[in-house]
Amino acid sequence: MGKGKIGECARQARRRLREIDTVIELSKSTLALILPHTGKEGAQVVITKLESFLPGTWSYGIAVYPDNGKDGEELFAYAEVALKESWEKKDPGAPVQEGASI
Repeated sequence: MGKGKIGECARQARRRLREIDTVIELSKSTLALILPHTGKEGAQVVITKLESFLPGTWSYGIAVYPDNGKDGEELFAYAEVALKESWEKKDPGAPVQEGASI
């Protein structure tokens, strides 16, 4: 997915999420979503919502404060590991072109 396409996906997500949520473009193939006051179950609801309108195949890594980290660095690290595990479950050994950390 090119930079322009990930930018459009980020814009679409921003339009459909709550005002307090944040969408960050981490790379040409990765978005990070910051969903305040949202637990793991709520993040799963957001994932289902995103899958209904974002093109392509996406994988997700979810990290919840404070269960999975005490600060942003720890939460991103946990989400990154969860994202890699998600890729491996979908297709072991195959590269995934798109992803999101929540």
